[in-house]
Amino acid sequence: MKFLLRLGVRVKLFTVLGVICGFAVLSVAVSLYYSSQIVNRTEEVLRVQRFEDTVVQLAFFDTAFTNIARAYIAGHSDATEKVRAGRTEEYSSLVVAIRELAAGDEDYDFLNKILPIRDKLIDIESSVFDLVKKGNAQDALILLSSNDYSVLKTGFSGLADQKIKEESEKISIFEASRTALLRLTGIVAIFCLLALALVGGTLAYIVSSIVGRAVREFEEVAEAIGRGETGKRIAVRANDEVGRAAVVFNKMAVALDNAKACEKLKEITRDIGQ
Repeated sequence: MKFLLRLGVRVKLFTVLGVICGFAVLSVAVSLYYSSQIVNRTEEVLRVQRFEDTVVQLAFFDTAFTNIARAYIAGHSDATEKVRAGRTEEYSSLVVAIRELAAGDEDYDFLNKILPIRDKLIDIESSVFDLVKKGNAQDALILLSSNDYSVLKTGFSGLADQKIKEESEKISIFEASRTALLRLTGIVAIFCLLALALVGGTLAYIVSSIVGRAVREFEEVAEAIGRGETGKRIAVRANDEVGRAAVVFNKMAVALDNAKACEKLKEITRDIGQ
């Protein structure tokens, strides 16, 4: 309060304005920070969801390749070979996509484990096709039903299922984190606005009270002088615009008081002379 009293009126007003602007900038900065965190969480959720989708597609292709091999054993046809060729191209594109989506050691370790297994399964399925083409459908069926193939299939499915579960848990965690950040952002924004209103309102009230008190004092002293009470003076509390105006007003009051005293002295002198 004393600090404000020593400041000029314009400085007081600019101080209030500066504090309000400062809180406004702080509010915007905090909101932008938490908004960026929300955007980052959202992007991470989308990436994890896409990665999970590609893992699901890997599992689909694993089943599809096995079914294509069985269909080829059951009935050797060019159509089945074309389907296999199309699936192989799609699988190659999927591998490229999933490598691009991978982020972190966990994803890379997963790919380094599951993709070699799928490559071994593809080698066995290619051998099945070769055997069928040579007329050894029975050997092809035995190979497709072999323990090695079953173990690889089990290992592939286990890794895929485990990864899908982990990615689903990550998505849940990120979604919960994003929701918490949204809630926190709202709370912080409300708090900043309340603080802005409280501090700005308090400073504005203090400044208006200081200025208003000075104006009321001017009015009271002016009314007193108007009633002839020329001895009234305005207290000078600060060296600001209001204080300087008070000094000038007091000088005027002194001049009036002196003039009144002179007039009274003249009257007394006239009375004595008579």
